Amino acid sequence: MIDLFKHVQTSKILEIENFAEVLCTNFYIRKYGSLEEAEKVFNALKETCKSKEEFLEMRERKIQSDVPLEQFNTLMEYIYSLQSFTKVVNREEMEISLMHAVQNDPDSLKLVVEILDDYSNLITEKFGSNKELIKEKLLLEINDKITFTIKATREELGFKNQRTFKKWLNYFYGNKFDNCRKFNLLEYIDVIKKFFLKPEEQTIDLNNNIDEYKKRLTDGIVIKKSNLIKLTNNDYKLLKNEIDDLKEFEIIKLPENVDFYPYSVAQLIIKNLE
Repeated sequence: MIDLFKHVQTSKILEIENFAEVLCTNFYIRKYGSLEEAEKVFNALKETCKSKEEFLEMRERKIQSDVPLEQFNTLMEYIYSLQSFTKVVNREEMEISLMHAVQNDPDSLKLVVEILDDYSNLITEKFGSNKELIKEKLLLEINDKITFTIKATREELGFKNQRTFKKWLNYFYGNKFDNCRKFNLLEYIDVIKKFFLKPEEQTIDLNNNIDEYKKRLTDGIVIKKSNLIKLTNNDYKLLKNEIDDLKEFEIIKLPENVDFYPYSVAQLIIKNLE
């Protein structure tokens, strides 16, 4: 409906087809009191224009003068930022940026709240009000629409060497991702869990473990073999024996010739060294 909101329609996060239209329409209903009054304003603007092209240009100028663009863009950046695990964990920084952008501007703050409310209402309208059901349906709805390149995921997990990362992918998944360049959403989430969580952690819990996850990311989630050796007082033979014991009891079957370990595997080895 409005050029300014076109990128909202193609957002990977806002998987509601008519979100841009609802967003725009609701903005002007609130501004002028009703849809009819809003249409009168734009019809009057159209009558002053000599061509369709002139009207589209004038309409865009009006929208840009009506909408607090800086705050709108900050909000969109915040929503877009929730597209990877590390960004979700560190979303507090973007939230602070968003609040800073609107804290001294009541109209901008009101716009941010209204946009988020519009999206929440559309989600409820499409999927119902059961939060767990919404989560399941939304995941299925967007699973194949949101993709993550294997390269970007490897870098996010801290692996600089592609071959080493490939060995660990094969360790966890066999040949499932051979000749693949992307993960879908559910595959991405599972890869993050396999590489990032401790052995006793069953799932990612952002509500209760967010501070621990931040620390984990800050400290680094790729563990060097040399760091594991230090835990044995530099006794390489002891480390090798511990790893061999894990292999023998089929707890883990580590890939050969790797000097860097995912956090999850390193924690399993450390647990058995204690």
